Amino acid sequence: MTKPRDPSRAPRHSSARPNAALPRPSPVRMVAAGYAANMLVGWALLSLPLAAAAPSRAIDDLFIAVSAVSTAGLVPVDPGTTYSRFGQVVILLLIQAGLLIQAGGLGFMTVSSFAFTLIAANGGGRYQAEVTRTVFSLPRTINPRVFTGRVVVYTLAVEAAGAAALGALLRARGLEEPFWLGLFHSVSAFCTAGFALFPDSFERFSADPTVLLVTAALSILGAIGFLVASEA
Repeated sequence: MTKPRDPSRAPRHSSARPNAALPRPSPVRMVAAGYAANMLVGWALLSLPLAAAAPSRAIDDLFIAVSAVSTAGLVPVDPGTTYSRFGQVVILLLIQAGLLIQAGGLGFMTVSSFAFTLIAANGGGRYQAEVTRTVFSLPRTINPRVFTGRVVVYTLAVEAAGAAALGALLRARGLEEPFWLGLFHSVSAFCTAGFALFPDSFERFSADPTVLLVTAALSILGAIGFLVASEA
């Protein structure tokens, strides 16, 4: 006669989370996914009526989003007259995002990379570190968490100083909304993005050495990146 099974010896179900065994995408793919996501989200936001100050085509909005994230500086329409303040803020955030791989700056790419990591990799600290190393091309001797914090401080400090300086200069020259213009062009210059809210870009300042020197200094500080600046 078969003995009844002892409940205490019944196989126990694993308490591990269902997605714990899911394969983690490589850090390179995570970074690529972050860039693609930023471009698509930027395109969607620029396509909203809230972002429009003048009519634009969907292909123009997509081009602007891709150009901003890649910091190419190429524009099929004038950003200053085509997009509202909301649209200009979207472009500014896309520019900031595109700086990460090229110059080691801040941007919400950092946030999105870690968000993707938390979703896809259950927040593994080691995996987050690998994504950060890939984004910034860090050597193994540098702690990614410490480095990211220092990059945040460096980027915000330089861009804030540049925004204040350009805002004061543009205000003295009688321009409307000088501190918004100062902020936008400070970030654009630091990211070496080439975007401007003036129809003639910076040609109007061709005989203004002070504005040009501040803009050039921001471009240099952004281009050399945190690693070089910290060793100077």
